[in-house]
Amino acid sequence: MLWKQRLVPRYLFARMLNDKLINKIFVQSIANQQVLRAIGVRSEKLSLLRVGIDAEDRKTVAPETLQGEQARLGHREGDVSFLYFGAVRRIRGFDAVMGAFSRISKTAANARLVVLARGADEHKMQQIGTQLDQAGLTDNVTVIGGWLSREQVRAHVEACDVAVLPFVIVPSDVPIAILEALARGKPVIGTPIDGIPELIEDRGLVVDPLDTQAFSDAMLVLVEDKDLRERLGQNARDFMRNYPDWESVGRQAVTEALLA
Repeated sequence: MLWKQRLVPRYLFARMLNDKLINKIFVQSIANQQVLRAIGVRSEKLSLLRVGIDAEDRKTVAPETLQGEQARLGHREGDVSFLYFGAVRRIRGFDAVMGAFSRISKTAANARLVVLARGADEHKMQQIGTQLDQAGLTDNVTVIGGWLSREQVRAHVEACDVAVLPFVIVPSDVPIAILEALARGKPVIGTPIDGIPELIEDRGLVVDPLDTQAFSDAMLVLVEDKDLRERLGQNARDFMRNYPDWESVGRQAVTEALLA
């Protein structure tokens, strides 16, 4: 439906939202709240309703699960690991990650990249393998395809140093993957799209996914500056400590809808 909405002139879209039949409009980010205000939607109609997070995403990963996933990676002491997780697609920034990591791997020997290629079948894994061979990254990148359990994904997030999630397009304001990484105290490299910057402000770095130089510079800074990684990670953990879960989001939605 997003592409249909973009075909509607803004003044008509604002007029529709301001109609008396619509009492409350929930938005998932301050950024979108500001966009709607700017086109003339009345402020009193707008209510910020954050994307929630599962309670399980705050819990500690079982030690045996974490150790099992770490063993699969074979990283050495002193390595700095970046984690990309989700479907391997251009719109999720996978190509941007590969381009930037290829640049830093030439100077940062301790940089590692783990790719959880959700749903990737044998054919897709072969394609990725060929891409890594051509870029000379076979020894620096670990790719895990197929389907992992939620516990395994959480273990990989727990084990990484930095989550790199440079969305080019997002179907909603806030990708849940970013919340999952922040909840485990991981700095996130994200992009200036929709509600992403307000989520990772002081908890990661925001880069243009199409600017390979800026992207690789951001990755290199986090490889070289352990204190920065730790500070951003602690900020992320502190931020997510009071972040709403889905249950509290639901209660807020019901309360505000009834008051509208």
